[in-house]
Amino acid sequence: MIDPAEPERAIADASRMFEEAPSEASATPSKPLPNSVDISYDLEAVEPPKRTPTRADSVFEEPRAGRSHRLERGSLSASPLPNGQVWTRLGEWGPALIRVGLVVLIFAIITWQAYQLVGLTFGLMLLFIGSITTVLVAYPIIITLERPVRFTPEQAVRDYYGALSNIFPHHRRMWLLLSSKGRDTSDFSSLTSFRNYWREQVFTLGGTRWSCFLRFQLAEFKSDKGGGQSSVEATYRIVVSRLGSQKTPIATREVVATLSRGADRMWYLDEGRLTETTLEAS
Repeated sequence: MIDPAEPERAIADASRMFEEAPSEASATPSKPLPNSVDISYDLEAVEPPKRTPTRADSVFEEPRAGRSHRLERGSLSASPLPNGQVWTRLGEWGPALIRVGLVVLIFAIITWQAYQLVGLTFGLMLLFIGSITTVLVAYPIIITLERPVRFTPEQAVRDYYGALSNIFPHHRRMWLLLSSKGRDTSDFSSLTSFRNYWREQVFTLGGTRWSCFLRFQLAEFKSDKGGGQSSVEATYRIVVSRLGSQKTPIATREVVATLSRGADRMWYLDEGRLTETTLEAS
């Protein structure tokens, strides 16, 4: 009940109604644990599970001396001999593409002007002539559509003399398949002198200086395995015959030369000559 003598005090103390009652936990004082109770635990030592070593672990755990030796041995195959300019499609087709483009442009302009001034018949005739001329100018591109993939020294020799075994030899491809050592000889040191050298050789064998109706075939090839090496020594035999009569060879050439691996990991010839003194007429 509210004391009638002190009504204002009772009303003023109404805020006590919103106060929380003290909890039992806070009201009850905490008792200290007896000293005789031991709550410590002893942990048993557990060994980690054994792990089977893997190949990656053996690589990382290899001694430093062993790793350096492995890198030096691998660097032999990863650092080929300097080979100067390597074979590229643009380097082989570049001049021919320029000539083809000029021929197409010139005949396109002439054909259009002839069609406007003379008539359709004369324009079609010029178009036909321009098409034939374009095919003739694009001959070096047509005969070298297949890329010279030379993963082995034998493929390098076969592609080199294969470029020569055409009616019009592709001297630029032959030049690009030579190493820097093979391009600097006493007989030639540039593409122009190289082209003149082979024209003389073909003429000596029975062809002409501007066309070659001969076939240079790789008959035998022996060399060391080229895997992991930057240079190998090879022995091979080149048989020269006329196109259409391969059973009657004109000359045979026994070659002992080296081949070098270029920066593109392909093989290049260190010797690309067929000297007159080594030809053996049959």
